[in-house]
Order: sequence, then C-alpha cells, then structure tokens
Amino acid sequence: MKKTFVLLLMLALFIPSQAFAASVSTSEIHKLYFKDYNAQVKKVKAAQKAYKHPVCVNVTSLTTQFKQLSTEYNSLKRAKASKEALSQAKMSLDKAKKSLSEAKKTCSKQTSDMKKRSNVMLKKLNKYKSDSIQEIKSYMQGKSKMSSEEFSKYISGMNTYINTSIEEILVFLGAPAAG
Repeated sequence: MKKTFVLLLMLALFIPSQAFAASVSTSEIHKLYFKDYNAQVKKVKAAQKAYKHPVCVNVTSLTTQFKQLSTEYNSLKRAKASKEALSQAKMSLDKAKKSLSEAKKTCSKQTSDMKKRSNVMLKKLNKYKSDSIQEIKSYMQGKSKMSSEEFSKYISGMNTYINTSIEEILVFLGAPAAG
C-alpha cells in the first residue's frame, strides 16, 4: 500500500501538470472567442452581393435611353418614315446600344474586382483567425509561454483586430459598418 502511494506521489511530481490539461477543440474555441465572427462574415457577404460600383449608376440611365430610342425607332418604322429619319434613328439607337454595352461591361468588371479584393481581405482575416485559434489551443494546453495577463491582452487585441478588419471591409464595400 505504501509502495503504491509513493509511486502515485512520484508520478504526480514528475509528470508536469500540462500533461493533464484538457485538450480544447476548435469548435469550443470558436464558441468562446469568436462568437460574432460568422455573423460578421455574413454581413460582409451580404454587402458583397448588394455591392454595385458607382460606375453602375450610368447603366440605369443608359438602359432607359436605349429603350426610349428603340421605341422611337420602331414607331418610325411603323409610320413608314423617310429613309433619312430611319437612318438617323438607327444611328442613335446603335450608339446608345454601344454605350449601354460598354457601361454594363465596365460595371461588371469593376464590381467583380471589388468583390475579389474584399474576398482577399476576408481570406487574410480567416488566416489570422486560424493562427489565433492555434495560439489559443497552445495556451490552453499549457504549451505557450504566455502568462494569463498576456493571454488576456492577446485576446483583447485579437478581437479588436478582427472587428476593425470587418469594419474596414464593410466600408470598402460602401456598406454601413457593423456597430
């Protein structure tokens, strides 16, 4: 009995307490330290869907102009107007069609570029989050050299960085920042 007790006491002294530290899963860390992260990312995704580049404002007016010119041209055709009037209307219609096509192309390209850039920003933020999760796991398992005070500062800084980054992305997309 004494030998068993001595053996247990020796094990307790020689095995570091970190060996008994409970392993923390990524999902538990996510629940504890990244509560609002998914909701914030959803706001960014919604802002990406709603985003239209300022160039796109021209598309609406050009579409209206094209429809109007198209109606005028068709009514001239039905009224059997002179060839000169028809060619003038056709030329105006073709010019409007070309302008509309170019505006749509520019709008699409600019919008796509902005979405790609915001996705790059989100990927960087996601990488930071993954690195932070590894750091938190390391601390929880006792492998980190951080004190509890340093860990608290790290968590505070991490949350500030993530919130600021999300707000920057939302502002970049022209959406209201998450309050």
